[in-house]
Amino acid sequence: MEKQFQSAYTTAKFKELQQELIGKIYCNLSSCKEGATISEYAIGEDISTGESHRRAIFYVLFNEVTSEVNCNCRLFEYRGILCKHQIVVLIQRMIYQVPNKYILKRWSKTVKRSHTKIQICYDNWFVKPEARRFDKMCNAFHEVADLATDTEDRCEMVMTWIHKLNGELKEAEDVCGTNKPISGGQVMN
Repeated sequence: MEKQFQSAYTTAKFKELQQELIGKIYCNLSSCKEGATISEYAIGEDISTGESHRRAIFYVLFNEVTSEVNCNCRLFEYRGILCKHQIVVLIQRMIYQVPNKYILKRWSKTVKRSHTKIQICYDNWFVKPEARRFDKMCNAFHEVADLATDTEDRCEMVMTWIHKLNGELKEAEDVCGTNKPISGGQVMN
């Protein structure tokens, strides 16, 4: 499991995951309720708060069909890495290859980073309306790109839309500056 993450993740994200792997020594399986397809595990963890110690219980749901693990500590949802409680359950279930769902592209060594405009603090570029619009569009485009990379059909659909929109924007700019309405009744500003 550790080798799988090491080969996939950036060094910084791998070190975070290593801390979770180390932290699992403070965890143990308290109980398990087996269901037809979903099992609930109670994982006890010794937590240090100052000089005192206390025992906390975390609940992990394991889906037998999909090998999905969900923990109520929500570390995966917040930081994008498996928590020590989920790791304990996967090891208990003898799953040593983590499902790809738990290796996020954004932490991958091979992810392609896009270039963005660099903020220049001496002219307050980021507070300008153009910069805010640029940032807003980049965030939306990144979200769409993440959704479209899964299949060739989705990628082609997005690329067709981008080429069409690019043509419309260039046409609007060529005809009468930047105030020509584009499709859908919107006005370019």
